[in-house]
Amino acid sequence: MLRRITAKQFQQWEHYAVIDPLEGSERRADWRTALICKYLFDTQQRVIQAVLAAGGIERHKRPKFVDLELKDFVLQWEESTPKPPKKKQTWQEQWEIIEMIMHATEGGAVDAQTSTRPS
Repeated sequence: MLRRITAKQFQQWEHYAVIDPLEGSERRADWRTALICKYLFDTQQRVIQAVLAAGGIERHKRPKFVDLELKDFVLQWEESTPKPPKKKQTWQEQWEIIEMIMHATEGGAVDAQTSTRPS
Protein backbone atom coordinates (compact mmCIF):
# COMPACT_ATOMS: atom_id res chain seq x y z
CA MET A 1 0.00 0.00 0.00
CA LEU A 2 1.05 3.51 -0.63
CA ARG A 3 1.78 5.85 2.21
CA ARG A 4 0.09 8.66 0.34
CA ILE A 5 -2.53 8.80 -2.35
CA THR A 6 -3.65 11.59 -4.58
CA ALA A 7 -7.07 13.18 -4.33
CA LYS A 8 -8.06 11.45 -7.57
CA GLN A 9 -7.00 8.03 -6.20
CA PHE A 10 -8.94 8.71 -3.00
CA GLN A 11 -12.02 9.61 -5.04
CA GLN A 12 -11.64 6.38 -7.04
CA TRP A 13 -11.47 4.37 -3.81
CA GLU A 14 -14.63 6.12 -2.58
CA HIS A 15 -16.45 5.17 -5.77
CA TYR A 16 -15.19 1.61 -5.47
CA ALA A 17 -16.44 1.40 -1.88
CA VAL A 18 -19.91 2.41 -3.07
CA ILE A 19 -19.90 -0.24 -5.80
CA ASP A 20 -18.36 -3.05 -3.75
CA PRO A 21 -18.54 -2.45 0.02
CA LEU A 22 -16.64 -4.72 2.40
CA GLU A 23 -19.83 -6.19 3.86
CA GLY A 24 -19.25 -9.56 2.17
CA SER A 25 -15.81 -9.95 3.70
CA GLU A 26 -17.15 -8.93 7.11
CA ARG A 27 -19.83 -11.62 6.89
CA ARG A 28 -17.18 -14.17 6.02
CA ALA A 29 -15.15 -13.03 9.02
CA ASP A 30 -18.19 -13.52 11.24
CA TRP A 31 -18.62 -17.07 9.91
CA ARG A 32 -14.91 -17.81 10.41
CA THR A 33 -15.15 -16.57 13.98
CA ALA A 34 -18.29 -18.67 14.51
CA LEU A 35 -16.42 -21.72 13.23
CA ILE A 36 -13.61 -21.16 15.72
CA CYS A 37 -16.10 -20.66 18.57
CA LYS A 38 -17.99 -23.83 17.65
CA TYR A 39 -14.74 -25.80 17.53
CA LEU A 40 -13.73 -24.53 20.99
CA PHE A 41 -17.21 -25.20 22.38
CA ASP A 42 -17.28 -28.78 21.07
CA THR A 43 -13.73 -29.42 22.26
CA GLN A 44 -14.52 -28.14 25.74
CA GLN A 45 -17.54 -30.43 25.95
CA ARG A 46 -15.43 -33.44 24.93
CA VAL A 47 -12.78 -32.57 27.51
CA ILE A 48 -15.41 -32.24 30.24
CA GLN A 49 -16.90 -35.61 29.25
CA ALA A 50 -13.43 -37.21 29.34
CA VAL A 51 -12.56 -35.72 32.73
CA LEU A 52 -15.87 -36.85 34.24
CA ALA A 53 -15.44 -40.33 32.75
CA ALA A 54 -11.92 -40.55 34.16
CA GLY A 55 -13.27 -39.46 37.54
CA GLY A 56 -15.68 -42.38 37.58
CA ILE A 57 -18.86 -40.40 37.03
CA GLU A 58 -21.50 -42.61 35.47
CA ARG A 59 -22.57 -41.75 31.92
CA HIS A 60 -26.20 -40.99 32.84
CA LYS A 61 -25.05 -38.53 35.55
CA ARG A 62 -22.81 -36.54 33.17
CA PRO A 63 -24.15 -33.44 31.43
CA LYS A 64 -25.46 -34.15 27.96
CA PHE A 65 -23.45 -33.12 24.93
CA VAL A 66 -25.08 -30.01 23.46
CA ASP A 67 -25.04 -30.14 19.67
CA LEU A 68 -25.27 -26.57 18.40
CA GLU A 69 -25.16 -25.63 14.73
CA LEU A 70 -22.64 -23.25 13.25
CA LYS A 71 -25.32 -20.58 12.71
CA ASP A 72 -25.89 -20.51 16.49
CA PHE A 73 -22.43 -18.95 16.90
CA VAL A 74 -22.76 -16.23 14.25
CA LEU A 75 -23.14 -12.74 15.68
CA GLN A 76 -26.47 -11.08 15.01
CA TRP A 77 -26.00 -7.38 14.36
CA GLU A 78 -28.65 -4.74 14.97
CA GLU A 79 -29.21 -4.25 11.25
CA SER A 80 -30.42 -7.81 10.82
CA THR A 81 -32.60 -7.78 13.94
CA PRO A 82 -35.92 -5.97 13.43
CA LYS A 83 -36.68 -3.40 16.09
CA PRO A 84 -40.03 -3.58 17.86
CA PRO A 85 -42.42 -0.80 16.88
CA LYS A 86 -42.26 2.20 19.16
CA LYS A 87 -45.31 2.73 21.35
CA LYS A 88 -46.88 6.13 20.83
CA GLN A 89 -47.46 8.19 23.94
CA THR A 90 -50.95 9.29 24.76
CA TRP A 91 -51.56 12.93 25.53
CA GLN A 92 -52.13 11.93 29.17
CA GLU A 93 -48.64 10.38 29.36
CA GLN A 94 -47.14 13.46 27.74
CA TRP A 95 -48.97 15.69 30.20
CA GLU A 96 -47.62 13.68 33.14
CA ILE A 97 -44.10 14.23 31.84
CA ILE A 98 -44.77 17.97 31.50
CA GLU A 99 -46.03 18.08 35.09
CA MET A 100 -42.94 16.24 36.32
CA ILE A 101 -40.70 18.75 34.52
CA MET A 102 -42.71 21.66 35.92
CA HIS A 103 -42.44 20.18 39.40
CA ALA A 104 -38.69 19.70 39.04
CA THR A 105 -38.03 23.20 37.72
CA GLU A 106 -40.36 25.10 40.06
CA GLY A 107 -39.25 23.24 43.14
CA GLY A 108 -42.82 22.80 44.31
CA ALA A 109 -45.71 20.46 43.79
CA VAL A 110 -48.02 20.86 40.83
CA ASP A 111 -51.61 20.93 41.97
CA ALA A 112 -53.67 18.62 39.79
CA GLN A 113 -56.80 20.61 40.65
CA THR A 114 -55.50 23.95 39.40
CA SER A 115 -53.39 22.80 36.48
CA THR A 116 -55.21 23.02 33.19
CA ARG A 117 -55.04 19.95 31.07
CA PRO A 118 -55.72 19.99 27.36
CA SER A 119 -59.01 18.41 26.43
